[in-house]
Amino acid sequence: MEKWLAWRVGVGAKRGAVGITIDHCKPAYLGGFRFGDWLELLTAAGRGVDGEYVPRAVVATLVSMVTSVLARFEPEAVLSGEREEAWERPVFVLGLPRSGTSLLHQLLSRNPGLCYASKADCYNPHVLVLMRQLGLDRMMTGMNPARRRFMDGVLTGWSLPEEESLAMGILMGVGVRVDSIFGNPLRDTVWWPVPPEHFAGEWVGAMREFSRKLAMVHGVPAVFKSPGNTTLIPWILKVFPRARFVMIFRHPFGQFRSLVTVDRKRDDGGGWNALRRRGAISGEEVASFGGGVADRYFATSGQVPEGNLCEVRYEDLVSDPGGVLGRIHGELGIPGGDEVVAGLAGDAGFREYRRNRHPGLTFGEKEMVRRHFASVFAHCEYDAGGGDCGE
Repeated sequence: MEKWLAWRVGVGAKRGAVGITIDHCKPAYLGGFRFGDWLELLTAAGRGVDGEYVPRAVVATLVSMVTSVLARFEPEAVLSGEREEAWERPVFVLGLPRSGTSLLHQLLSRNPGLCYASKADCYNPHVLVLMRQLGLDRMMTGMNPARRRFMDGVLTGWSLPEEESLAMGILMGVGVRVDSIFGNPLRDTVWWPVPPEHFAGEWVGAMREFSRKLAMVHGVPAVFKSPGNTTLIPWILKVFPRARFVMIFRHPFGQFRSLVTVDRKRDDGGGWNALRRRGAISGEEVASFGGGVADRYFATSGQVPEGNLCEVRYEDLVSDPGGVLGRIHGELGIPGGDEVVAGLAGDAGFREYRRNRHPGLTFGEKEMVRRHFASVFAHCEYDAGGGDCGE
């Protein structure tokens, strides 16, 4: 093991000394891989571990050994009757990163007639059912209470909604979430804006496996959320021909500013899941990424059967959450909308959600965003003038 680590670890000479904190030891979702898959990922050509993240790699390796053992006892997801029907009608929240997908996902997840993949589920897809049977998910929640994200105040915790793209990456060993371990997820990946078609079969199999486990546990339709799903509509429909979709748009100026700000805050390190420093990307790359994902959505959304797609705007969700949630439930035929809307009135947690203030855009940045997001400006009738619209 020592020789292997010495071979894999690399610390850039120009970076100087690096400090290792407790955060560098947290494995995030990396321990969710089975041991063999994890070693294969680490030893892939051209990948290595920066010195400050060696503790994380070691802890993740140890946890992956435990995952491999527990996975042998994971029950098979067998569905019948109402559970099979529920599995066939999931809801997918689509949208670009920093466009309000997390907020909308959490609000929809309050509907008792829907279920969601929790952080514990997404970090441990190989042992999802077993963990719940043993009560390990509740133990994890008790040991590590929920907290609010630094960028917007959205609650995150072991028992709260999480992006299922984490589970897809663990089950497949590829994807944006895997690429982000070793680089910038907006740049160092081949999954944006058009996913590699030769991975479609693997993705379909992984989604089928993961979603059927959720259906077996909960017995109600699931609501999924990952910005990457915005590019995967054709693949999703292969698994769920009757799937329902909510696409949330945000004014491109606001979405661009938010994404750039978050990316630059992580420029001094690799992030919560990384094994290598990733560095920030340029504004041009961010705008090109966002515009490409939006264009992919417009090119494929026509494949969704009529009545199974609802489009909303982030600005409307923040100003009138009850109205937007009511419309989503009504258009997609999801029961329980009145209960969800009624619950917002006295919800102190929702009131703590905040819209961050970001630096204004330069004239050149505005022109760049207008060029790359032309389809969004036209489709949503957003003001493309000189003002800084959106927050």
